[in-house]
Amino acid sequence: MKDLKPIPMRPLLTLWLALVPWLPIGLSAQDFSAFVDKKQVQVGETFQVSFRLSNVQGKTPQFPDFDGFNVRGGPGLSQSTTIVNRQVSQSVTYSFYLQAMSEGSFTIGAATVEAGGQTLRSEPIEVTVSARGSSPAPGNQGGQQAGRNDGPSVEDQLKDNVFVRTLVDKTDVYQGEQVTVTYKFYKRVQTMNLTAEDPPRYEGFWVEGVDLPRVTSQQEVYQGRQYQTAVIKQDILFPQRSGELTLDPMTLSCVVQVRTQPANPRNPFERFFNTYQEYNYSFKSPAVRLQVKPLPTAGRPAGFSGMVGTFDLETSLDRTETETGEPITLKVTLSGQGNIKKMPPLDLDFPEDFDVFDPQVSEQTSRQGGRLGGRRSYEYLIVPRNPGDYRLPEIRFSYFDVRKGRYETLTGPEYVINVTGEPQLAPAPLPGNIGQDEVELIGQ
Repeated sequence: MKDLKPIPMRPLLTLWLALVPWLPIGLSAQDFSAFVDKKQVQVGETFQVSFRLSNVQGKTPQFPDFDGFNVRGGPGLSQSTTIVNRQVSQSVTYSFYLQAMSEGSFTIGAATVEAGGQTLRSEPIEVTVSARGSSPAPGNQGGQQAGRNDGPSVEDQLKDNVFVRTLVDKTDVYQGEQVTVTYKFYKRVQTMNLTAEDPPRYEGFWVEGVDLPRVTSQQEVYQGRQYQTAVIKQDILFPQRSGELTLDPMTLSCVVQVRTQPANPRNPFERFFNTYQEYNYSFKSPAVRLQVKPLPTAGRPAGFSGMVGTFDLETSLDRTETETGEPITLKVTLSGQGNIKKMPPLDLDFPEDFDVFDPQVSEQTSRQGGRLGGRRSYEYLIVPRNPGDYRLPEIRFSYFDVRKGRYETLTGPEYVINVTGEPQLAPAPLPGNIGQDEVELIGQ
């Protein structure tokens, strides 16, 4: 993960002090402290722990091991300078983003730093982790100052500046019809470490994920405001039952730099310096409801395959004249858009005088434009045992066409095969040049 960028404050402070040499200024007390934004979290939740060195220059601190937590980011570095009542406060803050992995009480150990000719040590912090979905406990502020109460909260400031939209190509579909859902991230502020904390749950759907190319941001005007946007996730869904189905929200988090308000807005010194706080912001995609219609019973053919989409049928026979015992290859290919991976085996009728081996099945799928499609081929090896003229009946494939809203039946041609030679009393040889007499029966 990319380190958080420091905010360049010191050159600005030097310039300001050079302009006001008459101002008597004192330096606040030295301190090395630790704090978290939450002391009570749930399993899987990410929170921020920070170590702040105030009013003294020091080396890079030695941080604890964070046992029991997964380090999602850090250390991020930020600097701050404030002047209140002619007292200068300077600080350097190192921030980490930790993810709770299991329930229980955990201690974030002390950090140490060499500063001002001595070793400073922060206090350990206790963090309680509860089960996912449990109610948060009151007073969960983690020791940070609550800040000013006369303005909007950080969440209120960010909700229109950092969010994700759930986009579906249709909300009224048939059972088995594919739906493409796209999650698009929008932002108008600087963000880092975007993470999917809890992926969406697709209860009642067959899911096929789409491999996205490298994420690139684009400019987009949405509801009259310009945003940086990026597609972060895309899935193809096939509803498996009728009725109202819901795409549950996806939970995400990211680090946002939020400009802090001065403690005294009338103080020109405080207004001159811009300070920022790194905030771990958690948000969710909106839920989306789909109305799924059952497939109609009227007009449903007896041999309906259960497939929904748009398809084509191709058949071929490598020869129509052969001798007894000589294999023939019948190839059947279905192509189009739909859940190719769930296509059932074909039900074909062959003459009783033919030995028919299990087909070799090959499959090619594509996800172009967020639509699942491709082709599925079946190659049947059939061997006639007796001479004569034989008919391979028409091959039929029935499906529900979503464009037309009705059932369609594809039909391949009928084939007539002329077989010559002597009758084959024994079964035809197995594929791969293995003779029937080479197969030994166990126990004989």
